[in-house]
Amino acid sequence: MKKIYGGKWSWDRRAVVVVVGSRRMAGSINGMPHGGQAITGNDFDGHFCVHFLNSKTHGSNAVDATHQKMVQAAANM
Repeated sequence: MKKIYGGKWSWDRRAVVVVVGSRRMAGSINGMPHGGQAITGNDFDGHFCVHFLNSKTHGSNAVDATHQKMVQAAANM
């Protein structure tokens, strides 16, 4: 994960295509581990977020415009 962000953790959003079986879904990720108090001991304390069309952040419970821009970019991949 750190490698795709140039060797450092980042809140920058990135377009991704999530593949589950034969299904492909446009998404967006950030590259910053957070919530480390709940998930530890795996060289990535915490989790990273994956967003899909109109999904809301767990912090603000709002749709994030930058994630949505990356979801649209992923849809065009």
